[in-house]
Amino acid sequence: MEGSGKMLVIAVGEYSQTGLISSLLRSTEKIKQKNQEEKNNNRTKAKERSILQTKLTKLAIQIGYIGMIVAVLTVIVLIVRFSWEEFFIKRHPWKAKYWNRFVRYLITGITVLVVAVPEGLPLAVTISLAYAVKVR
Repeated sequence: MEGSGKMLVIAVGEYSQTGLISSLLRSTEKIKQKNQEEKNNNRTKAKERSILQTKLTKLAIQIGYIGMIVAVLTVIVLIVRFSWEEFFIKRHPWKAKYWNRFVRYLITGITVLVVAVPEGLPLAVTISLAYAVKVR
């Protein structure tokens, strides 16, 4: 509760870790330059974002693509496996009840896709940054 101590300050303001993170969050200089170049080339001006927002958006899109690929592969593998077992190994004829299985496989693929979409990614990054700048 009480006491005294000495401290050596090696960086303050924008040169401290908190300042560096804040400047990265607020930094839109590169994006402004890109927008200016696009304006000069008669392109549409992109919405200004911080570097972190741009990187998060790019990461979320990449994860979405990977999730889509995994979902499609899951559906294909399930359908091929079922068809192989039923029609080639067991030699059963086609029945209308098999549509139910195919719909379930499609629902499984959609579930994989929904789970892969990173809805909590911005929150996780924000919490990580908050813990990173916490005084230890």
